Amino acid sequence: MNRQLLVISIGPVQSFIAAARKTEDLWSGSHLLSHLARKAIGFLFQKGEEQHRQVEMVYPAVTKDDLRKSCPQRERDAASLPNRFVALIEGEPREVAVLARQTVEEVRNELIDLCHEAIRRVFPKDMEKTGLYQQAEKQVDSSLEFFWALENLPDDRSFEEARLEVERRLAAVKNNRSYPPHDQCGLICTICGERDALCAETPDADDPIGEMRRQLRKTWDNRTSPFRQYEGAEEGEGRIRNGEFLCALCLCKRALRELFEKKPFPSVHKIARGQTYYAILMMDGDDMGQWISGEKALDKCTVRNPLDTYREISRRLSRFAKHTVPNIVEEYDGELVYAGGDDVLAFVPFYNALPLARKLRQAFSDSGQGLDAKATASMGIVIAYCKDPLYHMLNRARGLEKKAKSFRRKNGPSKDAFALAYLARSGEQREVVLPWLLDLQKPDEWTTSHLEYLMDSVKSEISSTFLFTFSQSFLPLLPRKEEREEGKLSVFEEGDPRNEELLEVELKRLLRRALKESAQEAQAESLAKSLVKLHQVVPTSFQFIQLLEILRSLGVKEREGISAATG
Repeated sequence: MNRQLLVISIGPVQSFIAAARKTEDLWSGSHLLSHLARKAIGFLFQKGEEQHRQVEMVYPAVTKDDLRKSCPQRERDAASLPNRFVALIEGEPREVAVLARQTVEEVRNELIDLCHEAIRRVFPKDMEKTGLYQQAEKQVDSSLEFFWALENLPDDRSFEEARLEVERRLAAVKNNRSYPPHDQCGLICTICGERDALCAETPDADDPIGEMRRQLRKTWDNRTSPFRQYEGAEEGEGRIRNGEFLCALCLCKRALRELFEKKPFPSVHKIARGQTYYAILMMDGDDMGQWISGEKALDKCTVRNPLDTYREISRRLSRFAKHTVPNIVEEYDGELVYAGGDDVLAFVPFYNALPLARKLRQAFSDSGQGLDAKATASMGIVIAYCKDPLYHMLNRARGLEKKAKSFRRKNGPSKDAFALAYLARSGEQREVVLPWLLDLQKPDEWTTSHLEYLMDSVKSEISSTFLFTFSQSFLPLLPRKEEREEGKLSVFEEGDPRNEELLEVELKRLLRRALKESAQEAQAESLAKSLVKLHQVVPTSFQFIQLLEILRSLGVKEREGISAATG
């Protein structure tokens, strides 16, 4: 049997997801990419049936029946199909190449149809839309990125060699992409800043800026009631503000809720649940290339060849994304944007960020829920002010995820960490990178559990000034600039247990003074030990101070929120 390994990538991810002014833009961009992937996969299955050709989706692990199933258990499903997938297709290379080109055209037509339908819903029936349709088609043709590559698979045992070769080909295709010409003669979209805003009148090359703006206002002032901004609008109504002028793709994202009949994605204010801060969690599995290549072996799994290994990994990741992650996020009152294999993006009330993060990380290392007991993941967590620009917060979360990936434990393994940042309303910023486990020999001692314990203590038992007072006393001891340049990152010399004892004694002294009368003085010892353990695993003493400031600020804010709710 002649089989081809086909890899397809659909984008652009940056334009679909990163260019988001509001949470619904973010959700709809992710959902749109997932929908286009679903359309491409469904088309391959359909053609396989028509041509009596075997088609297997190797990654993600979906079948024809999976695509037909709906998700009635949730009112708003998150994006669960990645924009990049791998298929195994029976046939000669020429035949499969024709099928890939047909899939490109199918996805293109689907996106054009969605943009056209968005235009029909946003603008009135009696409005002339021919020019808008044509503009949308040009923008889809110039923006849609659809890359594919294939490689012959002679037998199952040759899968890893074929996979590496097809990945190299796909990378070469992306590096040598062509950029079709696109005349830009109007004002750009106020959301993405990349494409012309849709305009019913064709601007002249000599038109002044003022005339172009008049033409745009004339077009967008005609939008229908659900998309018109008006006083007293409920959430989800009037989603296009006055002065917003959108391109076809951004308009499609704004209208996606109607196109797919989904409930509105809540704003950050709704997600914060009465607080002024919320959290963004961005998680990614570690060393996935080593798992796929078989360098890291799955526990309790007997596979015969590299292809079976890839199938099993795909099955486990699909289960994690479709079932495990949505259930956990829902348990902590969060909102899931996407879960594609080992990638997760979610919003959650800030006081649930740490327990949710721990639960996701634990599930990923559970063979029954995630990938494998030895699997690890890194995460970026941003505690953000509700009125800060969303796209800045998303960029910060991505940067934190990368920092977590770069973490290296002192004399130990790298990655398997989370980076936590608190961005205050005042502009103050605090950041720290920590391993998930405090001690590799104690798999049940999670760093986040200690952080939650300390936050709860600040919230209920410790004077909020304690951590601030200790920080101010600790700061003069930090290594000077010239010492940091020489490699000294901690207050104490490494390997001397007496230094940690001195730190613990000072912490106990301050804690005894800071504990409220209703609390037991014995707790001072327990709290001091937690802080000392955290100091042992932070990369630098400066980050330890940053961590104390984060704990103090979040503990105080949670206490204030509880007082406001009960008062």
